[in-house]
Amino acid sequence: MAVDYLSTLNSGGSGLNITQLVDSIVAAEIEPAKALINKQVSENDLAISEVAKFRARAATLEGALSVAGATGLFQAQSSSAATAIAVHDMSALETGSISVKTNQLASRQVLEFAGFASLEATVPAGTLTVETGTWSTENLFTANAANTAQSVTIASGGTSLLEFSKDLDAINGVTAQVIAKGDGTFSLSVMSEFGANNALRLTASSGGPTEFDTTDGGNE
Repeated sequence: MAVDYLSTLNSGGSGLNITQLVDSIVAAEIEPAKALINKQVSENDLAISEVAKFRARAATLEGALSVAGATGLFQAQSSSAATAIAVHDMSALETGSISVKTNQLASRQVLEFAGFASLEATVPAGTLTVETGTWSTENLFTANAANTAQSVTIASGGTSLLEFSKDLDAINGVTAQVIAKGDGTFSLSVMSEFGANNALRLTASSGGPTEFDTTDGGNE
């Protein structure tokens, strides 16, 4: 049978619970080391888990790069150095061929009428008709049938350059403003909307504001 020798030694009446005392001493020595070891084990487990995740993600990335970088699978080509094609979602790539063709450059047309002495420079009475459409390389204008021609009518006595610019700016599809050139002169800037079919043709009535007339293709 089992014998509790520590209790037997204490039977003489010392009054000390030697078993409990020894257990406490042993625990005081072992528990700190045990806690440290357990902490290190937990940290090691966490590190191993993170390494495993990293390896999995690296493998996924390597696979995606291998697919995207395969010869002939994805090629962005342009006939112009000014044109750029970019892919923002690699996961959406599919095997195949896509052609992107630019038929017309959707730039604004900007007209400048320069040489005015002040904002109050006089624009003579008359009518200026504004049309939108397309200018050919031969300075031929084809009106955009989807848009109606609009006009600015200047009353007898004329108007100022500044007020004239405001009237032009009020026309749909036109942006107009007076610009100080920095040399004491002013220019009237007239700008179309984006799109090749939104170019402007300005036609002045006889005896009217002919300096803004572009029917001959000038300033187009």
